[in-house]
Amino acid sequence: MNCLSVRRIISTDINHKSEAFAQHLHGCASCKSFYERQLKFNRTLTEAVEVDVPEGLAARILVEQRIHQKKSRDKKYRWTAMAASMLLVISVGVVTTLHSPPSLASVVVEHVKSEPMVFESQDDVSLQELNELLKPHGVRADASLGQATHAGNCLIEGNLSAHIVFVGKNAPITLIIIPQEFKKDKVTFDDGEYKGVLVRTPRGVLALLSEDKESVLEFEQRLRQSLMTFI
Repeated sequence: MNCLSVRRIISTDINHKSEAFAQHLHGCASCKSFYERQLKFNRTLTEAVEVDVPEGLAARILVEQRIHQKKSRDKKYRWTAMAASMLLVISVGVVTTLHSPPSLASVVVEHVKSEPMVFESQDDVSLQELNELLKPHGVRADASLGQATHAGNCLIEGNLSAHIVFVGKNAPITLIIIPQEFKKDKVTFDDGEYKGVLVRTPRGVLALLSEDKESVLEFEQRLRQSLMTFI
């Protein structure tokens, strides 16, 4: 089992238990480090969605309001009650914001950063191979999409997604097709390293990103021409 195979397994099935997989991890420091980073990332996502608002927070604030209510019913009380109510809203809002799940854009960026080896691939993925990968997503590409150097499956937020790397205008382009609902028509993002766009489609989300913004814009136009039935 080589490094590319092992990292594909890590990206799609972090709990894989085969003997060949374990032996490779034991003898390859690079893949072991990648495996540990992916485990840490998965734990972070799990913790982010499992944190609740502190138990009894609302009750404690309401009790405080009642104490003030008994002491005074004048104008000063009204301001105190208003402040307490605002504190409840702000406290719940802050906790929810701090522990809300990461955005889809950040999940996609972290996934791409966790798989640097896909950019090293020099495979010439045929149009037939590419369309076999795209078939479950109801998509069919044509030659205008350009040369793909990597094509495989990955998991994005629990959804089996297509992960493809293309030769871009100035830098490699990553296209990830995610079969999940997305509320916005289009979202652009830039984390300082990767620039990209998320586009809602009838069948899911297209995530397109690269280290070069011009390559993203150029490929998005190419993508719309090649995958019109999807977009």
